[in-house]
Amino acid sequence: MGISLLQKLVYNVPIVAMSLVVGCGTHSEGGTNAGLYPELILTQHRSFQLASGENVLGAVPLGRDAVVYWGSNAIGLVAVSGSHTDVLCRHGNLGIVGGGVAADGVVLFDSIDASVFLVSSSGKCRKLRSLPAETLTAGVTTDSGWLIIDRLRNGKPRLVFYRNGREQPVSRDLPGFALDSTQLSWLYLSRSPNGAFIGTRQAPFSWASLSPEGNAISVSYTQEKPSVPGVVEYMPFWYSLPVLDLDQGYLQVLADLRSDRRRFVIFDKAGMILRMRDVVAPMGIFSRHGQELLGMRMLNAPEIVEYRWRWHQP
Repeated sequence: MGISLLQKLVYNVPIVAMSLVVGCGTHSEGGTNAGLYPELILTQHRSFQLASGENVLGAVPLGRDAVVYWGSNAIGLVAVSGSHTDVLCRHGNLGIVGGGVAADGVVLFDSIDASVFLVSSSGKCRKLRSLPAETLTAGVTTDSGWLIIDRLRNGKPRLVFYRNGREQPVSRDLPGFALDSTQLSWLYLSRSPNGAFIGTRQAPFSWASLSPEGNAISVSYTQEKPSVPGVVEYMPFWYSLPVLDLDQGYLQVLADLRSDRRRFVIFDKAGMILRMRDVVAPMGIFSRHGQELLGMRMLNAPEIVEYRWRWHQP
């Protein structure tokens, strides 16, 4: 299978049995109690190799038997057994900007013509409906319905909630950072156990917690400068993956688009940065589902990787 994860994660990272420890030996941000905060340990559970050239931008589970993933122009499905991988939809006018688990399968949001796709529990992909917007910037499912960032024909962005994905949309207030016109195309939505997150993928990587209906709860900011002195010029090339709620704290992964360098940022529940760790590894983490995280790794070919996570008190 080529170069292993153990061979790739070699930059200042303690690794035991295919595990990544975030916290041990790192510097602290956000207070004197950071040294007492538990370490986050990620352990690879299994991986699914995809065809060479697949560009994976997100992934969510489809029940217990499959994972749905999407890229810049395709929606795919991989069996958990690893026995097969199917590309369900592929064409040039497809730009999935988010998705999530729903009662009847996996819902995906397409930016090109503001449409919604459904991958059913049987693995069939179909267009569910079109939405009344010029384009979609981001979308995610919650326990109450859909949250979508769209843009109307006058160019104004809005955060919209669709209860159960069917009723008429209800507009919500966007956080201040999301109203910046330079940030609009960089906004994302991600699911949390208590609702969702809205954030921007470019510096300063701002994010806010949302209720399942899209009401803002809190706002946090990742530091604008990197933790390593002398590399401030790197930040315009950094990209934030979605913030994830891991019960005792939050995880944000930042990626250097010019290299395999990644920064793992740990926040406490108040949104203060506690720990950061830099690694060199061609990986990213997209979503949380119980005690598992779904991510992507690029070695000889792209892979979807499932990690188990836990907190450890040093």
